[in-house]
Amino acid sequence: MGLTTEQALKLKEEGKYNGNVKAGTKTVGEILFDNIFTFFNAVNLVAAIFVFTTGSYKNMTFMFVCFWNAIVGIFQEMKARRTLTKLKILLNPVAFVIRDDKEIQIKSDDIVYGDTCVFYAGDQVCVDGKVIEGEGFVNESLLTGESIPVPKKKDDNVLAGTFVAEGKLIVEATGVGEESYTYKIIKRAKKFKKNRSEIMYSINYVIRLVTLFVIPVATALILKQHFVSHDSYNEIVLSTVAATIGFIPSGFVLLTSLVMFKGAVKLSFYNTLVQDLYSTEKLARVDTICFDKTGTLTKGRFDVTKIVEINCSRDEFEKALKEYSNTGFDRNSTILSIRAYYSGKDYNWNFIDGIPFSSARKWSLLEFKEGTYVLGAPDVLLSDKEKFNSKYNQEMVHGARIIAFGKCESYDKDKETFEGFSLMGLVILKDTLRDNAKETIEFLDSQKLNIKVISGDNPLTASIVATEAGIKDADKYIDASSIDSIEDIKEAVDKYTVFGRVTPEFKLKFVRALQEQEHIVAMTGDGVNDVMALKEADCSIAMQSGSSAARDISSVVLLDSDFAHIPEIIREGRRSINNLERSGVLYLTKTVYAILLALLFIVIPYSYPFKPIQYTLLGTLTIGYPSFFLAFELNDERVRTGFLYNILFKAIPNGALVATNVCLSALMVYIWLRSELTLSTMATLTTGLVSMFIFTDLCRPFTRLRFWVTVLVPIVFW
Repeated sequence: MGLTTEQALKLKEEGKYNGNVKAGTKTVGEILFDNIFTFFNAVNLVAAIFVFTTGSYKNMTFMFVCFWNAIVGIFQEMKARRTLTKLKILLNPVAFVIRDDKEIQIKSDDIVYGDTCVFYAGDQVCVDGKVIEGEGFVNESLLTGESIPVPKKKDDNVLAGTFVAEGKLIVEATGVGEESYTYKIIKRAKKFKKNRSEIMYSINYVIRLVTLFVIPVATALILKQHFVSHDSYNEIVLSTVAATIGFIPSGFVLLTSLVMFKGAVKLSFYNTLVQDLYSTEKLARVDTICFDKTGTLTKGRFDVTKIVEINCSRDEFEKALKEYSNTGFDRNSTILSIRAYYSGKDYNWNFIDGIPFSSARKWSLLEFKEGTYVLGAPDVLLSDKEKFNSKYNQEMVHGARIIAFGKCESYDKDKETFEGFSLMGLVILKDTLRDNAKETIEFLDSQKLNIKVISGDNPLTASIVATEAGIKDADKYIDASSIDSIEDIKEAVDKYTVFGRVTPEFKLKFVRALQEQEHIVAMTGDGVNDVMALKEADCSIAMQSGSSAARDISSVVLLDSDFAHIPEIIREGRRSINNLERSGVLYLTKTVYAILLALLFIVIPYSYPFKPIQYTLLGTLTIGYPSFFLAFELNDERVRTGFLYNILFKAIPNGALVATNVCLSALMVYIWLRSELTLSTMATLTTGLVSMFIFTDLCRPFTRLRFWVTVLVPIVFW
């Protein structure tokens, strides 16, 4: 049985091995390219080249903004990449394979096509394959969302990403690497859109818009200064570059990167990995959040929540059940959950023999000197009369997984049968809620967010869990298999809160239906079945405990798999957006007055009054450092729509005010002094004074921080 070492090596050389897949994260080259070769950097670089030809290198200081902006972006994305790579190394499972007729342990990446793999209870299945021997239960929740383990026997198929819950399976690998079901899902997800940040879009829109003015305005200034003012080459270049570079809110680009980076660093203390700088902004803007049940709202494992004695005393029932779980004869997830439920004194019963659990029989049996006991599925062990027991039905209604436990009079190990079963009680297991789940839901509800639960589980079970978590209208549930068309889904989105039996394709359609209704959608998930929806959502949140595919593709990764961090992410995003909106008014005010002054000085008989270094100093002292302090204020107010509109609504009149005052200064100089050097000084002072007035007005209502920054700005400027 199994391949030989030579066969395995040959198959690996042919590329038919499990590790032969493209990385889900960006490469180092892609990160460098995306952060260096930007439109913003290109515009500034062209201007810097012209300044370089004049030999006035001090006027190239505006390039530092480009440098630091690229460094911040590269650092954050490289940090996220390293973290995900470490996670893959730590979580990369080993596997047992049969080679040269021996069972050996290898890395899962080294499994080749046709390998005979051996998976025990608790092992992760790391290839697609066909069961050739053995039987057991497989947890497919990362693929389907269904939390109840699925029985597997000879000739059944298993998929990579699932876990063996009970039993032992010998599997022939039929799909490895890029041929696996998991990778095909990831490949499909890559075809979907890349989510857009409104802040990033607004900044790029402004840069592209003002760039349209650069060439005609620069041309007009050059012609005017050459033919009318008769300026030298150096003066023409420096004045023209100052005018056109002033159009671009370069400081705002850097401030945005710094604010988002600071948010990413802060969230790292909450075990939250931000994959790109704008991830927190996306979550702060959402109005609808979709939760997967298994592994997100719940812990993704069945724990004993209650035991119900029926035909015996509680002490007798607990004593027998505890000893049954402590023998170590049969190790499966149910036994381990029961063992974890109990602690304290052992009764040291004398174990004799037993019959291990089988997915075909659905029960196991242990013989002690004190008696013979059976643990298994109620539908196999209980009589019709016992199934109608009120206690049994009560637990069924609550969506629990129920195990029956009792004594039997005799058994035949060879025939694997027993006789004379008498029920002692029931063991109730549930996929329990995560810690702080209720508090998180309460916060989201208080923020007026729409909450939807989409699960591969039974809709009633998902509804019960949602109700326990405190989700409003959780009793409004539907089986998603009964709806398919996008029109039906749009209608169902408004009527229902909980959706069960969903497929990966349905989750994708669900997110799109919400977006078509102009909702901003966040999606949480941990499985391969969530990948396409995670990619399509406006913001995606993955659990560390989930699949690497979900982690790679998500905006945010919760490194301790605790979605109680979501409120903190929302608060951090709101702080960033609201403070950047306030600071953005200052930067776009500069853009507006730079454009207006450039246009006005085409017709005014003086040369353009600013040099690049003067604009850099004005931007730093009256905009840069005060906005830097304001950008880190606490501010968790709800985000208003129309980020760019809100900024321009104040920036345009403010910019016009600065331009008007500078023109009045120029007129005074022209009438009384007729000195270009005096004009440059007056223009700089006037711009600084009016900018300080605008900043003071923007700080209202005053806080302690705003008051002291307002006091310090004029001191530093002078």
